[in-house]
Formats: sequence, structure tokens, C-alpha cells
Amino acid sequence: MRAPERALVSIPSIPEAAPGEIESVRSDPGGLELVVRYPAGAGPVLPVGRSGELRVRHEGSGQDLVILGKVLQREDNDQGRRYHFLLGARARRALAPIFEPRRTDRVTLDGEVTVTLEVGGGHGPVEGTVLDLSTCGGCVEVLWEAEAALQGLETVEVILRAEGRADPLRFAAHLRSRRLGKGVILLGLEFEALSELPGASPEAQLEDWVRAFIQGVQGASAGVRRSA
Repeated sequence: MRAPERALVSIPSIPEAAPGEIESVRSDPGGLELVVRYPAGAGPVLPVGRSGELRVRHEGSGQDLVILGKVLQREDNDQGRRYHFLLGARARRALAPIFEPRRTDRVTLDGEVTVTLEVGGGHGPVEGTVLDLSTCGGCVEVLWEAEAALQGLETVEVILRAEGRADPLRFAAHLRSRRLGKGVILLGLEFEALSELPGASPEAQLEDWVRAFIQGVQGASAGVRRSA
């Protein structure tokens, strides 16, 4: 996920402090993380762990929103002060037009979709289960032993299979996050269509396949629900 251009974050409770510029936006199953740099000597002073209001202004879209965020990390150097803010589901939905303009409704799944990750390098395929899915990405659960094959990789080739669809889809994905669960690893994937797919544009094929599956299961299973 790329940081939007001309997006500033200020602290409403400290109006005298200068606003900071968003350097990056990171997404994982735990939430959305904003990395914001403030100018040296003019940024707000916030303790790690502090939860409070953030004002996000985006020149390109005209968005001017106040949301809640938590300070995960603070870094100080001669170039300025950098904060890592963790945002919850409600803030993420509010900011989606800025940070995730292509993001569609995400559904939480209960075993309807499985994946095979082709990792190469002498390792066999890694099998996993999709926990949530959108047309832009998803969270995949794999056995913790799979980390040995995945630890040095940034991208993988994915084969996506779903109940009720005879046509598996092959595409690429960026490994954006990894989190340890109970005996499993939770992978945050950002999808990227493969250019050699025949027919319609690869991006359209990928989005059409995922969107068709989501539309088919919404409301049809107790294990499927809308998610932020």
C-alpha cells in the first residue's frame, strides 16, 4: 500500500504543533499503521501507548477527517520525529477513500477458499486457508513450519481455489505482513495479477474472480460476514 501524496496528520489537542507528512501506510491483519514524519523541533510530543485523536487532511481528495489512533513507536533524529500510529477498523473505513481507493468490501471466511503458495528454491508448495478476502488482498493462514520456506520471500505465486468454482486462479502476491498465531502464521497478502494470463487484462480477471466469489457467498453462509 502506498502513502498518498500531500497527506498531513496533525494532533487536534496540540494545535501549536506542526503537522506531519505520511511517509508510508502498512496494512496487516491487526489494523492499519501510519508512519508520519514531523519536522525537527516543531512536531508534537506524544508518549508511546497514547491513544487519541488524529486529524488527517488530504489535498488530493479534499478529505479532512478526525480519527482515533494509538502511538506504537516514536523515533527522533536530526531530520525530525517519526511516529507509527495504529488505526482501528472504524478509522480504516473512514480513510479508505484516501489510502485504499481500490479496496472493496472484505469478507471473513470459514474455509471456503484455500490457497497454494508456490515458493520455489527447493521447497514444495505451501498450502493455506484464506481467512478474509477482498479484490485487493487477503489474510492467509499457513502452518508455522511454512515460515522456513517463506522467510526470505517478498512475493509468491498463488493458486486460489474456492468452493463452488471449478476454475482456480493463478496470480502473484506481495507478502506484506507476517504474524504468529496459535501454531500458525498469518500472512497479509497484496494481490498482483500475472501479466501472462490470456484474455482480458490480468487485473480485471483477478478482480472479477474474487468479486464473483464474494458476491456468491455473501449471505449464503453463516461463516461469511462483512469485515473492515
